[in-house]
Amino acid sequence: WIGTGEKNGGAQIAFLWGRPEAGQRNGTFLKLPSGFEGDLRGPAARMRVVTIQGALGHRTAQSAAGVALAPGSYFGSKGAASHRLTCRGETACLLYVSAVGKHALTSR
Repeated sequence: WIGTGEKNGGAQIAFLWGRPEAGQRNGTFLKLPSGFEGDLRGPAARMRVVTIQGALGHRTAQSAAGVALAPGSYFGSKGAASHRLTCRGETACLLYVSAVGKHALTSR
């Protein structure tokens, strides 16, 4: 696990396969600490995210009302998009991210 910096609220990333660069396919784990609130910005191509652990809250600009995503739930986007994420409960949230291109996580 690699820390993403204090500005990202203690979130961590693990690179699994591929290259997180423009136009390249890649897979990563994101670990969000309990109480994390931030944005995951997807690449212009494609991004798919699966909740592995924890109680994740998710919303986009198109869906003002957020939804709760239990383990096994997923979301995605095609084209540039921003996803608001909240890790609820006492357990850290673990996400698997498959993308074409680079994604960015920032905390609020």
